[in-house]
Amino acid sequence: MCKVRDGYDSSVVIRTLLDDLRDLKARHNVKPTFIFFTGDLAFGHLGSEKGQSLLNQLEDADDLLHEVRSLYDPPIPAANVFLVPGNHDVYRQDYGMEHAWLAQATADDVRKMLERADGNCLRFMQRLGTYRQFLIDRGYDHLVQDEKRLVYAEKRNIAEITVGIAGFNTAWSSWQDNERGHLWLGRWQVESLAELLHDCDIRIGLMHHPLDWFHEKEDTADIGIAIERDFTFQLNGHDHKAWVQKINDRHVKIASAACYSRTKEKNYYRMGYNVARYSPANGVLEIFLRTWNSDSAEWIPQHVKKLTDEQGRWRIQNFYAMPPKPQPEFLPGQLTLLTGGSTIQDLDSQPKNEEKQTSRFDAFLAAPMAALNDEEYADQRKETLRVAKSLRRHCGLKTIYNAAARISDQADFDPEDIAVKRALSAIRYSRLFVMLYTTDKPSSVLVEAGFALAQRIPSLYFVRNPLQLPFLLRAADVEFKDVHVFLYDSINDVLEYIQKYGRELLDELRGVTIPEDLRAH
Repeated sequence: MCKVRDGYDSSVVIRTLLDDLRDLKARHNVKPTFIFFTGDLAFGHLGSEKGQSLLNQLEDADDLLHEVRSLYDPPIPAANVFLVPGNHDVYRQDYGMEHAWLAQATADDVRKMLERADGNCLRFMQRLGTYRQFLIDRGYDHLVQDEKRLVYAEKRNIAEITVGIAGFNTAWSSWQDNERGHLWLGRWQVESLAELLHDCDIRIGLMHHPLDWFHEKEDTADIGIAIERDFTFQLNGHDHKAWVQKINDRHVKIASAACYSRTKEKNYYRMGYNVARYSPANGVLEIFLRTWNSDSAEWIPQHVKKLTDEQGRWRIQNFYAMPPKPQPEFLPGQLTLLTGGSTIQDLDSQPKNEEKQTSRFDAFLAAPMAALNDEEYADQRKETLRVAKSLRRHCGLKTIYNAAARISDQADFDPEDIAVKRALSAIRYSRLFVMLYTTDKPSSVLVEAGFALAQRIPSLYFVRNPLQLPFLLRAADVEFKDVHVFLYDSINDVLEYIQKYGRELLDELRGVTIPEDLRAH
């Protein structure tokens, strides 16, 4: 994206890119909220002369990003720019014994290395030191929340829609050319970033490399399923090929071409960017593909036979990335993402139908919190997070309200008046109530359980000792067909139950009664 390699020629491409963005703003009312770039801001470290260093190239690229941000009124803030590193953003000349270790490593070795973030992990990541410092110096501190691994999980609220943005680091193991099948992602990244964004309405994953570039030791098929399950959009670059693929009604992949790229022989790669407009109210997603015409020196619509119209617009219908939210005064808004060679995405929000209450959360997960001491809460929180993770994995529950996920210790507890409003509001708009009851101390989870019953929300109680429950709740599963009680000794019993009967829980969400022989007591 920088200009060092091709000078004037790249300046023509980039300048006309700015003109094309102005034209799109005028024609299609594209007013970006976010800019996403999926890697390779630079060509790599080319030498010591002015403009050839990795840092100089990154700074050149950021100058362009600044121009793009300034096209709009108001300008797009740096805090709404999201970047991930590409293989050419790595100082690849610096490699050593850590790569010899990686050649013998297993997928579990890599996961543990990233989880610990020491030793070999630090040696791999130090080659991204220039990129890291560039982010800090240029005001992109929000992308350096994990300095050791250079991954991030950020949240933004746009017109009452919570958008989660995950930045994956797929370039950390890069050190040479022709690396297809030799790079590593690390399952830890997928699991950790998805967990941090689990409560978002829309989740966007950015990565430079597509999954088919990773080592065969990584179960990329399983990783791909996890990404499709946990993220709404998957954006990538690297291959310089623009494409759109709807996987299902909750997941779309958008691969972007490069804003600028040429070979040493001066032959153009396919250059491009795209603009996507999404309306969650009617489930319509439109992607405008743009490509560079070297003959006329301008950006034009990219046509894909039978898939795009004359404007290069790729239209996807029935894409319901999120259920409508129960907001009585829901103001129209736009969300725009600019990535890779550039993907822009508009999210048009429409007023919601107030006549019928709709579910915002797939499940509400309740567990004792304030009733416990610090040590008890720490242990309880770990168990609760494991249960939430299992519900997502085995039951397909994407949106789970779990207060423990954002409250790491008791010092972070909400004031009582705010806590009760948040909890009861979340229960009201949940499709399932799940209670993990572990104490004989008075706990507000019992109030939450009663409120869920009053709202006629299907409920699942995990209880160690039934005598700990109030008298009326002990027989709730007898009096109410949509309440089930499971007695357990250890948290592993709970996780095994969820794994074994996850599909039946999904049936419960659809109003199908679980057979008697599956109702464990």
